[in-house]
Amino acid sequence: MRSARGVTAAVAALLICSAVGRAALPAASSAATGSLAAGSFEVTSIVPTSPPRPTAGGGCLSKLTATFVFFDGTLEGSFTAPFVFLRNGACDEPAAQTFVARGTFSGCVGAREGRFTFVFAGTVDATPVEAPKARGTLIVLSGSGGLRGLQGALELTGVAGVGGTYIGAVSI
Repeated sequence: MRSARGVTAAVAALLICSAVGRAALPAASSAATGSLAAGSFEVTSIVPTSPPRPTAGGGCLSKLTATFVFFDGTLEGSFTAPFVFLRNGACDEPAAQTFVARGTFSGCVGAREGRFTFVFAGTVDATPVEAPKARGTLIVLSGSGGLRGLQGALELTGVAGVGGTYIGAVSI
């Protein structure tokens, strides 16, 4: 079993990797990175997988599985992935959070059908409590089927647990 400190370090490392990966990518509109990818997504399911627990640093660690459905845009399909959230405050108080997930998207990117693995990391604002804003970067790791060779990154923004929009660049 991993300690809270180990999980916190893993979340921090993935967020740093996400930021470095994002900085290394040219702007989404650059022709060198491929095609512009944009559209909408909805979070259709959230299932807690462990109760929130306090961390040694005064934060709160929680785990859940979420399903995202992509429609009305470049991506059409879905993923269900395990998420780890680190709240920057007590478990029973509103606070900003960081998150990381790793999973597999199944569906179409443009006219090509297949699957791709990804890492997704970002933040959730503390307020407004009833509709906290979330933002994150989803980085494609590898593709299979018609998405073999897929590369790219997407910025997702919206309301945590509800949905929003994405924009980025993808290429095969």
